Amino acid sequence: FVRDGNHRVSIARAQGASDIEAFVWEYPSLVPLSPADDLDDLLIKQGYVTFLKKTGLNKLRPNQHIELTAPGRYRDLLEHIAIHRYYLGQELEREIAAEEAVSSWYDNVYQPIIHAIHKQGILQQFPGRTEADLYIWISRWQYELSERYGKPISAEDAVDEFAERGDDGFTD
Repeated sequence: FVRDGNHRVSIARAQGASDIEAFVWEYPSLVPLSPADDLDDLLIKQGYVTFLKKTGLNKLRPNQHIELTAPGRYRDLLEHIAIHRYYLGQELEREIAAEEAVSSWYDNVYQPIIHAIHKQGILQQFPGRTEADLYIWISRWQYELSERYGKPISAEDAVDEFAERGDDGFTD
């Protein structure tokens, strides 16, 4: 992007300039940006950067890759982590550090659902969506099932039930 430069570039081109002298700054980003990115893509990527900065997941789990396809969904993940932190603290009867909560959520909540998604092979039923999108929908469904039956529902059972149910209002 050229700061106030579109106008200047247009004028320079109109005057036949083949070169324009400029100062160039590079802005490093935690996520790759592409010239083809549209507004939704930029909002999603900004959400991911914010998520990584708040959680440090890229440092705690360097091989992670949580990719969502709708703006605003990384806020849902932050909420999931906060809820997990609260219940983990209740279970362990102590204060849970943010890093511990993030790692525990990723290893014990997020990954089991992702593994169940792959085991069941349901991602192909949702073209254009990612495993992280399905994680959000399935975690909602898992919560609804646990409320309905009054007991915890495993990740595998939630994925199985979700696969049978199909896309029934859980998409964005």
